Amino acid sequence: MRIFRIFLNAALRKKMGIMVLVSFFVFGLLLSGGGLIQIYNFSNEILFNDISNASKGLNFFLDSKITDSRRIALILSTEHDLVAGIKNKDFATLSSFIEKFSQLYPGSYVTVTDSSGNVLARSNNLAEKGDNLSDLPEVASALSGKVESGIAKGHTTGLSVRSGAPVRDEKGKIIGTISTGFKIAGTKDISNQIRDNLGVEVAFFDGDKMVSTSIKNNELPFFDKFFNSSIYGSVLKDGKPVDYGTPKNISEMYNFIKEVLFGKPYFAYYYPIEDANGKILGMYFIAKDTAFYNNMLKRFTIVQFALNITAIIIGIILLLLSMEFFFMRPIGLLVKDIKRVASGDLSQPLNPVYNDELGVVVRAVESIRSNFINVIGKINFAIRDLVNTSDELMSVSSLVATSSSDVSNLSEINAKGAMDLSNISSKLNEDKDILLRSIQGISKGVEDQAITASNIAQNINKIAKSIETFGDKLKVVTDILQETNIKIKDMNKEAYEKIPIVDEIVNAMSSVTDIFNNIKTNSEKIRSAFVPLQTIANQIQLWSSNAIIETAKLGDQGKGFEVIIEEIRNLSEKLLNTTNDILINLSEGFNSSDGSKINFNKQDENVDIIKKYFSSIENSAIILANNVNDLSTKIEKIKEDASGLLSSKDIKNIETSLANLAALAEEDLSNIHEINRASLDVQRAIENVAEISKDGVSSTKNISEKVNEQLTEANKMEEVSNVIKIKSNELEDEVRKFKI
Repeated sequence: MRIFRIFLNAALRKKMGIMVLVSFFVFGLLLSGGGLIQIYNFSNEILFNDISNASKGLNFFLDSKITDSRRIALILSTEHDLVAGIKNKDFATLSSFIEKFSQLYPGSYVTVTDSSGNVLARSNNLAEKGDNLSDLPEVASALSGKVESGIAKGHTTGLSVRSGAPVRDEKGKIIGTISTGFKIAGTKDISNQIRDNLGVEVAFFDGDKMVSTSIKNNELPFFDKFFNSSIYGSVLKDGKPVDYGTPKNISEMYNFIKEVLFGKPYFAYYYPIEDANGKILGMYFIAKDTAFYNNMLKRFTIVQFALNITAIIIGIILLLLSMEFFFMRPIGLLVKDIKRVASGDLSQPLNPVYNDELGVVVRAVESIRSNFINVIGKINFAIRDLVNTSDELMSVSSLVATSSSDVSNLSEINAKGAMDLSNISSKLNEDKDILLRSIQGISKGVEDQAITASNIAQNINKIAKSIETFGDKLKVVTDILQETNIKIKDMNKEAYEKIPIVDEIVNAMSSVTDIFNNIKTNSEKIRSAFVPLQTIANQIQLWSSNAIIETAKLGDQGKGFEVIIEEIRNLSEKLLNTTNDILINLSEGFNSSDGSKINFNKQDENVDIIKKYFSSIENSAIILANNVNDLSTKIEKIKEDASGLLSSKDIKNIETSLANLAALAEEDLSNIHEINRASLDVQRAIENVAEISKDGVSSTKNISEKVNEQLTEANKMEEVSNVIKIKSNELEDEVRKFKI
């Protein structure tokens, strides 16, 4: 870190360090740019050499194809079937011969003509014949008895590798020609072979029209820029090869960099295609993927840039450290010595530095220091005359200092007292506000707790009274149900005993009617008894809701009450539902009894009908008995719930919580007592303030007395100062003799 701080100090010292940084960075950029250009040129040379070699390989490949076609033409020209077919102009024989040849040499073609150059048969289009091919170089040479090979354009095959040979009969007379070779236009065989063997993409052009290529259809958009007549125009016109891919201006350089970073760059080469007579038929285009070379260029660029940056940083560090240790630090030492001399410290000589321009400056400053020493010597003689006078002045000043010290002490006492008074006053105001707010808050809290506890107690008492009233009502209902149950059992027993006695049915009917009237009366009593139960259940729910609202005001202390009151409200809802079920069962009993009563009114009509009605009466009695039993069971359950509620821990918890509220109220009262004691402390603090004020008044009187004494001593010091002025004038005359 120390070296790093030294480097920063050197780099940022004034403007020179910044200029050094800028200079080195500019130099580094130029160096990196020059190296990059050299690497780029080297890469282009390698790429151009590779593409040139690929072009030579392609030419060699085409030459080999021409040689193969020549050899095939010479071999086929002596075939017996071919000679016989031409002599007899047998199309079937020639077609069979051509078909066998096409199967033997895929991608090749065969055209057979007579001695006039008229087509007898061709493999490219068997149905087309009779046209004259004597204008083609290889056919014209064959008709003249020569064998010629090269690249030419056929009438139907287009651009192709072609060789023509004469066909002679037994006497050596030329009876026709055979033209054979390998198609270029319309097929990818030769293009794909070149790509597989040489590793380049290739395209053949008939004039400026592409007739065959190894480039895939989805990759053709990458090569649109290469198929521009402005690039290869000189190839078709002058027959000179052209390479394309090296940027020649800013726009091409930008496109080249964009392709290197984001695209698929290629280096292209255009070469003319000529026939045997030297006529330019078209050209072929080869493109080599430059990804390898571009990656190599990227790696070289990154390495060189990193090395250049490292060299620049090291150079800057060395230069700045040299400036720091050999230039800036000596200057700093010199400036420090000059400041020391200027401040009057002449006890030590200047620090030695290097014997260069800085050494001259040091020697000049050293001579200045020597002159200062001489002047100081003269000043010392003048100072001796001031010693005696200063002694007298010191005695006077000691008295003044003593008086001033006393005045200062008294002033400090007054200042401290005033500060204490201010602090105490502000503290008293704050304590007063805090006491008022605390008393108001505690009073309000105690009142709220008392009101809330009272409301909760009232609601709990109401709920308890309601539950007790509810238990009493249940007891009455239970007694009525037991009485009803006994009567129903008696009715059922009497009805069962009187079934075989038909004569006594009418009397039994009347007694049953009385019993039913009693049952109806008792049921009405039961229904009337349940109406207050419903009212009590509704009141319990209403009181529970009010109790929940009151407990919500207590915050966290009321959460326990809220849970208990919620359980009470649930029990009241259960009570209300049970009473509704009981009333529904009583209504069903009324319906059954009313139906039986109608049957009793018709007892005089027919005894058989009475028997049937008697049976229905028995069933109704059984239903009533069951309903009464159900009512008894439910009422017993309600009584147990009510007694459990009265004896539950929840009621006890409510009492405990109310006791806790009372304890909190007592604690608040104790806090109020503490506040009263704090108010007494405030009163005592006010008394202290009064005492401090008295001390401040007395201190002020003492200060005024001391000030009068200091004024007397100051007059004496004025006389002494006049003598000192005379001596100082003499000293000033001596100082003026030395000029800086």
